Amino acid sequence: MCIRDRYMGYSLNLMLYKDRGVTLDRLELLWNGRGYPDKFGISLSSRIYSDHLPAKRIRVLRNTGIISFKEAKSRLGEFKDCKLGDTFGKTFDTQWFFVELNVPEERIKLNHEVHFLWDSTTEAMIYNTDGKPLQGLTAGSSPHEFRTNYIIYRQGHKQELDSKGNVSFFIEWTGNGLFGNFHNGNMLHGVDMDRTFPLNECQIATFHRDAWELLQEFKVLMDSARHLDTKQDSRADEALMIANEIVNICKPGDATTYPECRALTKKFLQVPNSIAQHTVYAVGHCHIDMAWLWPFFETRRKGGRSWSSQTELFKNFDKFNFCASSASLYEWVLQDFPLLFAEIKDYVKAGRFLPVGGSWLEFDGYVPSGESMARQLLYGQRFFKKHFGMYCDVFFLPDTFGYSAQLPQL
Repeated sequence: MCIRDRYMGYSLNLMLYKDRGVTLDRLELLWNGRGYPDKFGISLSSRIYSDHLPAKRIRVLRNTGIISFKEAKSRLGEFKDCKLGDTFGKTFDTQWFFVELNVPEERIKLNHEVHFLWDSTTEAMIYNTDGKPLQGLTAGSSPHEFRTNYIIYRQGHKQELDSKGNVSFFIEWTGNGLFGNFHNGNMLHGVDMDRTFPLNECQIATFHRDAWELLQEFKVLMDSARHLDTKQDSRADEALMIANEIVNICKPGDATTYPECRALTKKFLQVPNSIAQHTVYAVGHCHIDMAWLWPFFETRRKGGRSWSSQTELFKNFDKFNFCASSASLYEWVLQDFPLLFAEIKDYVKAGRFLPVGGSWLEFDGYVPSGESMARQLLYGQRFFKKHFGMYCDVFFLPDTFGYSAQLPQL
């Protein structure tokens, strides 16, 4: 079947006269600008945020060690003013920040979606002033490793501002990245215990969801063109042709060009596979090593950061579901973040946060005895029954280096 049958009259035969490599490179210009500065407005990525406004005030309580939110709040009078560019801590230190923001009234009247942007080059956790964990924040070395935005206003979904447009947050800062801290980023070079971390960003900005949604759909087309097998099916060529036409149509600085582009992406994405193909469902999951590249106490905090991020996603994506294993991690969240655990219980009841695995943690599948594995499942399932009124019916052990022949019997 040629593209002419389905996509606005373009013939698949035209692909014979296009160089795939050159065309794929052209797609990258719309995706990320291929190194051109955002000020040139070449890419959709440069249009996700606009109208940046710095925080009204940033204060910090330095080098606190591991303390509770309650203690941090009680010491608010000790917090000192700080600014962008200041450096903090050493590896695995803790700082507490208090950030005050204001959203101009006209942005709310125009129903602009407003995000808080934070980049401390580390992991961090946002709390509201009542002590509820809101979301984890992570700065990393690639777009796949970081989350530096938090929604503070989105019509019909989020409203965290007072009547004057003000909102304040506590931020628990921890001196490590997503995968610890190593000299030159190389695990073989050992941990850099003297590393310090600059505060690079603390501001609000208007978020353009229409540009973001087009960008995500365009990325699916671009990856389909790049990775699908051109010898087995025409879909790779179809994706390339449609994505190339989107580059022709889209003017990143003119949002009125986006609907036509999204109409093209939807025509491609809505074409079904053969009825003989499998239906695949994607369920969110974040794997947390209980002991790996960070101290034990950091595992407990990673649980809070990771799972609060999922509850935030639930609020913004109605079809998003998430699964998590390891009863021990649930217990640490219960002990350290009780308000978050109460929210997780509500989402478990709603069928959106899915406990899986049934074991106390994700155990090794080779060395332990059958009795050890039985107790993993006994203690894990007891916890899930006690706190969620259910037993896990999905076994989940993705990160073991082998599977015991005893597992089916267990």
